[in-house]
Amino acid sequence: MQDKRGVLFFGNGSGILEYDGITWQLHPMDDLQPDSLGNLQYKSLKDKIPAQDLEFNEIWSIFTSENKIYFSSFQKIFIYENEKLKVINPKKSFHLSFLVKDDFYVRDVGTGLMKYENDRLKLVEGGEQFADESIFVLLPYKQNELFIVSRTKGLTVYSPNEASYYKPTGFEAVEKYLNRNIALGGTVLMNGAIALRTYTGGVIVFNNNGSNLETYNSSTGLQDNTIWSLFSDKNQQLWACTNNGISLIQYNLPFKQYSEKNGLKGKPYCIGQTNNKLYIGTSQYLCVQNAEGNFETIPGTEGQNWQLRNFSETLLLANSNGLFEITSLLAGFSTNGLCLLAYNKKNWEIKTNIKGFTKPVYEIIQDKDGSFWVYTNSELYKIALNQHMDSVISIMQGSVENGLPNLNARPYLLNSGEVVFGTRGVYRYKTAIFGSKKPQNKTHTKKVF
Repeated sequence: MQDKRGVLFFGNGSGILEYDGITWQLHPMDDLQPDSLGNLQYKSLKDKIPAQDLEFNEIWSIFTSENKIYFSSFQKIFIYENEKLKVINPKKSFHLSFLVKDDFYVRDVGTGLMKYENDRLKLVEGGEQFADESIFVLLPYKQNELFIVSRTKGLTVYSPNEASYYKPTGFEAVEKYLNRNIALGGTVLMNGAIALRTYTGGVIVFNNNGSNLETYNSSTGLQDNTIWSLFSDKNQQLWACTNNGISLIQYNLPFKQYSEKNGLKGKPYCIGQTNNKLYIGTSQYLCVQNAEGNFETIPGTEGQNWQLRNFSETLLLANSNGLFEITSLLAGFSTNGLCLLAYNKKNWEIKTNIKGFTKPVYEIIQDKDGSFWVYTNSELYKIALNQHMDSVISIMQGSVENGLPNLNARPYLLNSGEVVFGTRGVYRYKTAIFGSKKPQNKTHTKKVF
C-alpha cells in the first residue's frame, strides 16, 4: 500500500517494510499505526474480536473502502467500521475476495460469487456458476462491468445492469498466456490497462481490448516469475512481490529497455522494422523480436551489422560481410568508400562506385537539402554528389573548430526528417550552403541536451 505522503509499505514474513523512495526500514511483526510524529506504532484489534470468533487462520487480504476495512481469511471475514469489528462466517469456506469501486466480493465455496450489501453477503445473480470454480481475478471493466478470470472458464465479463455473462473477444493471446502460466490476481492501471500476475509467467499487461500485450518476467529483469502481489503506485509504477523479493516495473516510462536478458547478443548498432517485426543489428548478429517480446538471432548474419534500411516492402541490412535482404544476400561491397546500388526486376546490382570518398562508411543519411551525412566510425562528413551521383563535388568534416566537442559524432534521422548528431550530448546542425566549389568552412551547431 501507499500512504498520502507517497511512502510505500510491503508485508513479508519478518514484518512490514517501509520505503520512502530512498531507504528501506523493517518494522517487526504486529499491528501498527503512525503516532503524532509519523512514526509507526503497533495497535492490536484482537480485543475487538468476539471470543467465539478468535479461531481462524491467515488473513489473506485487506481492503480499505471509504469507511470500512475488510480483513479476509478462508474461515471468516472481519469488517472494521466505527471502531467496531463485524464478523461474517461462510456457509462452507471462503476463497479469494476482491474490492471493486468500494463493493466487496468474495467467493463462498460451494455457493458462488457473493457481494456484501446491506450488512450481509448476497449471491450475485448468476454467481452460482462459480460455486466450484476458483476466481483469481475480479476487476472493474467497461461501463460498470466486472472482468473475471477463473481457473477453468478463463476470461469472463459480468454485466450487472443486464445480469449477464459473456466471453470478451480479442483476448486470444491473453488467454493463451494465462493457460500456460496460471493467473493469480491483477490490478487496473491509471491509463485503463489491465495488469495480471501469474504463477509461472511473471506479469502480463494489456489494454481493455486485449491488445498491446506486454510481458515482464525473469528474462526482462524480475527476480522470479511467481508474483504473489502486484501494486500500482501514484507514479504509475508497478511493484511486484515475487518468490525472491520485490521488483519494480517502471511501466510509466515512455521507453523499454532490452538487454542480453532478452536474447540480444553484442552491442546494438541499428534498429529496423518491417512486416510488424522489430529487428536489431548488433556487433555479432541481426536479431528479430519474437511473440514473447524477446530476441532471436538470425543465422547467416554473423559479424558487424551496421545499418537497416526499408526499401519498398523489404528491409536491407548492411553487414560487414555484404549487403543483405532479410532473407537473402544481395551484393558484396567494399568497406572503402561509397557505391550506388540499383534495383532491377527484383535483383540488386552495383551501378557505380562513387568517386571522391574512399574512407570506410558505417552510416549514411541523406539530409533535406539532398546532401549526405557520412560516418566512418570515428569521423563525420557532409558530402554533396553531382547530378549523376557518381562523384563527390563538395565535402566538409565536422570538427571541434566548427562546433562539435570532438570528431566522433554519429548522425541520426528523426521522424521529423531532421538529422541530429550523437556525441557528448546531442547536436543540431544549422543549414550551410554547399556548391560545386570548396564548401564554406563554418558549421554552426547547437547542443540540444
